[in-house]
Amino acid sequence: MIVIFFAIGPICYFFVNEDHGRIIDSQYVIKYYARISVYFFYGYLISFVIDYFSPKYKSTHKPLSQISSNQLARAQLLLFILSMIGYLVAGDTISNSGTGTIFPVLRKFLYPTVVLSIYNARFKNPFSVLMALLVCIIGYYFAFISWWRSELLLISGAVAIGLMIRSRKAALPLLIGGIIGIFFILPFQQVKKLEYDKVRGNLVETFVKTLNKSFEERVTFSALFFAERINYGREIAYVQHGIDKKWMNLRGGKSYSEVLLQLIPRVVWPDKPSYNTYVNVFVAKRIGLIGEENDHTAWGVNAFAEFAYNFSYQWLVAFVPLLVILLRFLDRLILKLYRNPIIVFIALTSFFFIVFQMVTTLVVSTYILWMLITAKLFEVLLSMRIVRNRKFSRIYT
Repeated sequence: MIVIFFAIGPICYFFVNEDHGRIIDSQYVIKYYARISVYFFYGYLISFVIDYFSPKYKSTHKPLSQISSNQLARAQLLLFILSMIGYLVAGDTISNSGTGTIFPVLRKFLYPTVVLSIYNARFKNPFSVLMALLVCIIGYYFAFISWWRSELLLISGAVAIGLMIRSRKAALPLLIGGIIGIFFILPFQQVKKLEYDKVRGNLVETFVKTLNKSFEERVTFSALFFAERINYGREIAYVQHGIDKKWMNLRGGKSYSEVLLQLIPRVVWPDKPSYNTYVNVFVAKRIGLIGEENDHTAWGVNAFAEFAYNFSYQWLVAFVPLLVILLRFLDRLILKLYRNPIIVFIALTSFFFIVFQMVTTLVVSTYILWMLITAKLFEVLLSMRIVRNRKFSRIYT
């Protein structure tokens, strides 16, 4: 995540002219990032040293290779059903607040489902191959029609992880295929994002049209995507620019206290403010990431930029290692919290994808909490006799 969002994204920014109507031009973004990145670098260096010298935790859970295909298939099927429920409901109003926020979390279970299905697919077992194809096809379908540009990349990343777990020899072909795929996928994703209302009725035709673009246009589209959307340095620069201009004041840690306030149900607190709206819409508009007239776009800045508008970017030197320690603790908590090794794998994989897209603390903490609760319920469900139906085993084998 650090390599992609703090290195590749900023490097691509050098090749993109962002002066077309933006509230802050490219030169100022680069200057801000150059000033702030020093503190981030030393914080990351400290976290690297801590991680290197810390004792490694040895898990007592069985690896996936020692788990029967039948068990993996049952977990895969149930996980797939949960993720489909998440996809079908996540776009509705019910998922925007309260207990309804569980549905976007269920949607993220599609990623470990893809990983697990690819890992468990065996040509001598036609059912496992068909299941893997079904999961991948439906996953790519939802990513294809999604307004969110990163969805296709994340599904492709899940496929790559599944293939890598099966064989490390897949690394080089995946790297080459990934680079080639980016030049074909990102132009379509960019057009779909900018003109979604126009093209959503005929996405296939739009994709075919983007195939006719020249190599230079593909490079420009790809660089623009990484420079604007996969660039945490740009977000931090916009945040600091907004603070320097007095468009917003340092929040002094309110973003973190709101994580606890968010847990209070509306039944107890009917007038509870929408904290998600503040961190995902109001802040983005105040600092210029989205226009004031834009009422259909949300943009939650990354956790490091969020810290910068709560305290000061100089304290990133302490925040980065503290965050890494917290994530390490959650990693080990998952290993201790669940007994079933399949659930451990699912929870860790889901945790990886949640942290990889680490936006505001309010959003990430909600996702992690629901993921931990759902995984525990999933573990109970998986252990029920109804799941161990012999008929399923006969079908699978």
